[in-house]
Amino acid sequence: MEAMARVFGRRIKAYRRRRGLTQEELGRIAEIDYKYVGSIERGEKAPSFEAAERLARALKVEYHELFLPDRLYLGQTEQSMRIILKDLNAIDRHKFYGFFDDLLSAIRKLDRNIDANDSSK
Repeated sequence: MEAMARVFGRRIKAYRRRRGLTQEELGRIAEIDYKYVGSIERGEKAPSFEAAERLARALKVEYHELFLPDRLYLGQTEQSMRIILKDLNAIDRHKFYGFFDDLLSAIRKLDRNIDANDSSK
């Protein structure tokens, strides 16, 4: 498994580029030295929780998004949802609502499993 620092760094870099920011600009907004931002992006250093929150705020994302694996890459879900919404009139509404009910159930189950794991520690 790849080191979390590298995954995190790639995510920071991708979000930064998506926002059209340089490392220096991101560092200024997040109140973090731009050289430190570069070392985080390269996976050389892992930020503190405080620095991760500052970066998330500066990038205008929820902090947990910075830790998602690459297979959940930026904008993938949003792009899929836009395609679905574009063709909404052609979709059977009962199937559409059924899909979202199933999705919501799966998310709730995942949340319960996470909560159960957290409370068992």
